[in-house]
Amino acid sequence: MHGLPAPHIKSTRGLIYSFSILHFPISSLPTLESSLSHIRCPSKVSHTYPLNMLDHVNLFVHPSKFDDVVNWYLAALAPLGYTKQIDYPGQAAGIGLPSDPVSGLWITAKDTGNETGIHIAFRAKDHETVDKFHAEGVKAGGTDNGAPGLRATYGPHYYGGFVMDPVGNNVEAVDHLEH
Repeated sequence: MHGLPAPHIKSTRGLIYSFSILHFPISSLPTLESSLSHIRCPSKVSHTYPLNMLDHVNLFVHPSKFDDVVNWYLAALAPLGYTKQIDYPGQAAGIGLPSDPVSGLWITAKDTGNETGIHIAFRAKDHETVDKFHAEGVKAGGTDNGAPGLRATYGPHYYGGFVMDPVGNNVEAVDHLEH
C-alpha cells in the first residue's frame, strides 16, 4: 500500500467508513490518495440522513504535532461521545460519533508551511445545490479547486465541489445521497 499502514476502523455496525481526508491538491500526498482506493463509505446513504450544516472539517497540522493534537481532540471530545473512527497512525485520524457514518473531524499531518491549514465541507441537499455553491463561490472571488462531480475514491455517491476562499481555505459542498 505504498508505505501507508492499513487503517484502523472502528465500527459497531460492521460498516467500513471513509470519507475524504484529501481536501488539498492530490499531488501533495499521492500515496495516501492511492491507498484509499480499497476503502468505501457505506454503499447507500438513506434519505433520512441528517442534513446538518457541516459535513466535515479537516485540520492540517505539522507532522511533529500530529499525535498531540489527535490526543487532545480525543480527550476534549470524549465527554460529547466522539471517538476515533479511522486511524492512519501518524498521518490521519477521523473523529466522529459511532452513530454517524461520517467522521466529522479529520486531522491530517501535513507540513502546512504558510497555508491556512483548514478544509470545511458543508452538506448539500442535492447535486444542483453543490453546482450552485461552486459557481457562486467562484463568482464571488474564490478559486476553483475541483469542479463539482462524483468522486468515487471517497464513496459511491460522493458528489462534491471545491472552492478556495479569498484567504486560501479549501471550502467544499458535498452531497452523499443517491439520486
